[in-house]
Amino acid sequence: MAMDMDKILAKHREISARGQDKGSSTSSTVGQDGVRYFKAIDGQNELRILPPMFGNDTFYVEHATHYKVGPNNKTVECPRTIGEKCPVCEYVQALYQGTNEEKELAKEIKAKKRWAINVIDTKNPQNGVQIYDIGETILEQILGQMMNPEVGDLTDPTTGRAIIITKTGQGRETTYSTSPKISVSQLSDAQLSLSVNIGEILVSKIVDYDTVIGIMDGSIGTEQRKGSLSQFLPKDAPATVAAPVAVAAPVAAYVAQVVVPTPIVVAPAAINTTGMSVMEKLKALKAQQG
Repeated sequence: MAMDMDKILAKHREISARGQDKGSSTSSTVGQDGVRYFKAIDGQNELRILPPMFGNDTFYVEHATHYKVGPNNKTVECPRTIGEKCPVCEYVQALYQGTNEEKELAKEIKAKKRWAINVIDTKNPQNGVQIYDIGETILEQILGQMMNPEVGDLTDPTTGRAIIITKTGQGRETTYSTSPKISVSQLSDAQLSLSVNIGEILVSKIVDYDTVIGIMDGSIGTEQRKGSLSQFLPKDAPATVAAPVAVAAPVAAYVAQVVVPTPIVVAPAAINTTGMSVMEKLKALKAQQG
């Protein structure tokens, strides 16, 4: 029996339409900062990556993020990205000196390296330019594709092409695979002009040292609880605030690679919290609460 190509093509159009409907409703969100962010949906995602902008020499901006911080499971941009002290990193380093349970917590909340890129969802171009925050797996695959001389620079406005990112699985079993489109696609001047200054946005999300501690102990983001860690902070100590960054400065100048902190020697806890490390304050809090 001859194959019914009309039936096969009709099924292909039906499946493709379902995928586009799903992508248009779930792949894009607008953050509290008013910026649109892309999130890969199950199945195929087709993206055009934009070239470097705003003084960057790469199409991505590297940063570091802490997840599931404090009792409210908050996400915190690591201040060490711009060279400031980070209480979460200090806490993580101290946890690694503790029990197996504490070491597992350290692994969960330690800073994760991320790479943010400007993209256009070619199946939903009406969403404009979006920020796509990716992990090492996707970045490595994208760079691998670009190392192929038959593919070249995916971000080139004239000779670049879209890349297909296929997402499968759920939770920790999620996997991603990438493949470049065969045909090239040009980026218009209008599309290029919508590129987002990712470095500037990431820096704006970094908060000062004491604010991060408030997130860690739950006194920021919800009503302050009795016995919160904030009562142990020295009242006469000035808050450590991230130094202002000039908007005109190249992003590469202030988005630095995160390095492993120097091990912290934890001194015995004392009720007088002046000079205490974050871990010491947490232990003091725990001891007082019984």
